[in-house]
Parts: sequence; C-alpha cells; structure tokens
Amino acid sequence: MRYTSPLLLVIFSLSLSGCFFNNDSTPVYREAEGVVLENGEGVANADIHIRNKFDPGGFSQEPAATSYTINFSVQIEALYTLSLFRIGSDSVYNTFFEDTLAAGEHSILVPDSLLTNGILGYEVRSNFDMLTSSLFLVNKPDSSLPGSFPLTKTNANGEFTLDPEQLALGRSFTSVSGGFEVKDSLKIYVVRDSTIQAIKPVKFKPDKDNFFEIIVE
Repeated sequence: MRYTSPLLLVIFSLSLSGCFFNNDSTPVYREAEGVVLENGEGVANADIHIRNKFDPGGFSQEPAATSYTINFSVQIEALYTLSLFRIGSDSVYNTFFEDTLAAGEHSILVPDSLLTNGILGYEVRSNFDMLTSSLFLVNKPDSSLPGSFPLTKTNANGEFTLDPEQLALGRSFTSVSGGFEVKDSLKIYVVRDSTIQAIKPVKFKPDKDNFFEIIVE
C-alpha cells in the first residue's frame, strides 16, 4: 500500500473497526486545555485546526478526491436536509443543504470550506426518517486550512479545549483502501488573518491532564 505526503485532501468513507469496542485495550484520554500567546497576551478568536497521526501512514494518508460528494437515492418527493458532524459530538455543527428533492438519484457536493482535518460524518434526513449516514476522513494540505471551518477557536483569553472523542484518538477504522488507527500524536495549527501563524506537534498522554501552550511569533 502506497502512502503519500499530506499535500492532498483525503476523503473516503469509513467504518469503525471492531477493536474500537475493546475497552480493555483502549486508553482513556481526558480533554486537553491549550492557550495561544503573543507577547505574553492571549490571542483571541484564532482558528484551531489539527492534523492526526495514523498507523500506518504517519501524518499522511492515501490520496482521494479533492472534494466530497454525497450520493444517495430517495423514494418519494420530500424535504431533505444534509448535515455534517464531528465524530464523538452529540450535535450537528452545520446543515449545509435543505431543499425539496424529487424521487430518484441525487449527488450533493459538500462545501470545501466546511471540511477541516479529522474524522467527520454526514447524515441525510427527511422530515420523517434518517435516510443515510457515514463517516469520512479529511486530511487537507496545510495551504487549504485557512478559510476552512475550524475544529475550535480560542476565547478572549486565548484558551481552547480539544475533545479527544472528536479527535478519535486510539480508534481504528476500515475503508475500501484498508484500515488504520488514529494515534495520540497530532499537530495543532493556529490560523489568524487567513494565515497559519503557528504549528505545534503535541502528544496526548492517556489518563493525565494535558496542557498545550502555543506561542505566536
């Protein structure tokens, strides 16, 4: 299996592998707190993105399309919504399509600005039922992160929180191209004024409080 550098957007359908449910072998990760500082002061309202590390593959994964299209069929004409969520989240973060669709086959393009690195999911619903849902991996090139919907943002004091459930740390997935596990190392990106201003490699420590300080020069 050939792996490439992260200078490609990676998106393909995923499913959780069985080993994820083996709680005896899955480390417990706590929420991590972080702060972004410039000249000792907190940097407010900065976008926080991440890049996961994979096994196999390191900080890269196999290439796929440069966009993500949801293909599905509907049996009856009705109002349908297409929404995005992050793995481990109990709420949708963006409903990007809501319209009446005729019966038949449909293809809906997900706006690229809503896709940032990590394990994301989509769901297609009508006003009476869930039609389909799936997980997928996004691994954009660094140059595409500014302008993308961030994982989170810093508050007025420059602080942010990373939820390990939404990072999928320690989880294993399968896809048409094979399987991989999300490791507990990652890179944190600070984006401000449409520019990446800091990149900090970090490692989550299981069963411990984690704190990451990032200095913007």
